[in-house]
Amino acid sequence: MSAERKLNILTSCAPSSNPPNGPRKAAESERMEASDRIGELSASKRVSQRHQAQAGGRHQRYARRPRRAAQRGAQRRGARQEGRHGHARSASPTRSASSRARAARREGPARQMENALKELQARLDAAEGGAAQGRQARAGQAGVAAVRDLEGELDAEQRRHQETQKNARKSERRLKELSFASEEERKNQAKLQELVEKLQSKVKAYKRQVEEAEEIAAINLAKFRKVQHDLEESEERAEVAEQSLTKFRSKSRTSVSVTRVPSAAPAG
Repeated sequence: MSAERKLNILTSCAPSSNPPNGPRKAAESERMEASDRIGELSASKRVSQRHQAQAGGRHQRYARRPRRAAQRGAQRRGARQEGRHGHARSASPTRSASSRARAARREGPARQMENALKELQARLDAAEGGAAQGRQARAGQAGVAAVRDLEGELDAEQRRHQETQKNARKSERRLKELSFASEEERKNQAKLQELVEKLQSKVKAYKRQVEEAEEIAAINLAKFRKVQHDLEESEERAEVAEQSLTKFRSKSRTSVSVTRVPSAAPAG
């Protein structure tokens, strides 16, 4: 499984959470860069494979050329030998003595010419073979150099691909860490929400108790004020009663003294 598919599967299978925006965006950016890099490496690898296949085809064509040249040379030599043999067979068996004499006289230069032609043909064949071998060697060297270049490019692409896979694995680990951190954050938020709800319920209870205490205090204050008012009225009534009693006592003493004075006068 390629790193791109692993990364896509990990992203799709990651639990839905709400991590911080900064790390999440950074992880998404790393994942997109890794995916783009993997796509570029895959395209470069396909191009390298196509170039390598083309170089292999050229190498095979260059390897077939010397064999074709050798076959053509053999065919030409066979045609010349066949022509010479046919010419010899076509000579009349009833040649005259003079013809044989002339042939005998021409035999020396003709044989020399034939030997020279054979030597030239041999040199030509050797030159063709050498040229074919040179072309084959040059083509082979060029093909080997091209293959080596392609192998070097392929090795470089493979190293870059390995580096990309390493970065993809780092991104996978980073995504796992972010997923774990977001899950922990979600659990902590749930705990905090539960604690806040408990505190809110306690605050509501305390508020209700305070309101009840304020109502009770208001009732007690009203009762206290009523009692205080009644006490003040009682004190006022007691004071009025005391004043009335004092007046009554003074009147009583005055009347007693007046009564005693007339009764004492006749006795004198």
